[in-house]
Amino acid sequence: MTGKLVHKARENSVRLDGRDIVQFDLTTHTDARGGLTEVFRSSWSASAQIAKLDIERLGANAVRGLWCYEHSAVWLALMAGRITVGLHDAREDSTAAERSTMLTLGPVAGLWLPPGVVFGYCCLEDALVMTGLATLPGCAPDSEPRRYRWNDPALGLNWPELESAQCGTANASQCREEGEC
Repeated sequence: MTGKLVHKARENSVRLDGRDIVQFDLTTHTDARGGLTEVFRSSWSASAQIAKLDIERLGANAVRGLWCYEHSAVWLALMAGRITVGLHDAREDSTAAERSTMLTLGPVAGLWLPPGVVFGYCCLEDALVMTGLATLPGCAPDSEPRRYRWNDPALGLNWPELESAQCGTANASQCREEGEC
């Protein structure tokens, strides 16, 4: 990596209510030594402070979530693989309250979710996913998220076929019945 790195990410809007949810296409700078991807910059998120970061290496068909943080924003960065992200707007003051959408992300993409958006994802192939919790001005961080069943019909999320889903249970049929991931 010679020369000056350009610190930018291409931003795409993801609309549930026309505000707040933003998808980023991240850039990897490579040379003979490898690659560097800037996965977060505070100027991308208005004034949030990252309070926690997690990295998960997941196999194909793994399902994670669903969670909702009431007072913390979420930064999700996909570093490798492909995932389908399920989103449901649980914000009472939102013009899109109770609306849901599905997004498929390819490698090196980011997603910024405001507090009150339910999210989870399934891996379409082996994936490396980073999630971060961010506190917003005037808000205390959430100690634990609200949890939802990944297959809760009230959320209206149309997941890809999950015949062999890996949800932390003994088998896929148990996963579908219990909905715990």
